[in-house]
Amino acid sequence: MQTVHQLFIKATGVFFANWYNSAARHYVISGSHHTISLGKEQLAQLKVKLKDLTDNAEKYVNDFLNIDSLWWHLSQNEGDNFVSAYSK
Repeated sequence: MQTVHQLFIKATGVFFANWYNSAARHYVISGSHHTISLGKEQLAQLKVKLKDLTDNAEKYVNDFLNIDSLWWHLSQNEGDNFVSAYSK
């Protein structure tokens, strides 16, 4: 089960890296008037932040999703996970 867990986190990181680029491209094109109004300096800052997001997507996903209480198979006791609140 741990292998599936790690594969899911890795695949989610890859998905988000691609999605960040795709979403950014979409918003730059569809909101070109906003993009132009930002100016070169702010666009450069956004580009650096986007690169950080895409380069570190797997790390960020891992930080967010690698909490035992999110995973039923890693929780210590049945009542100590996110889903248990909804199963009552």
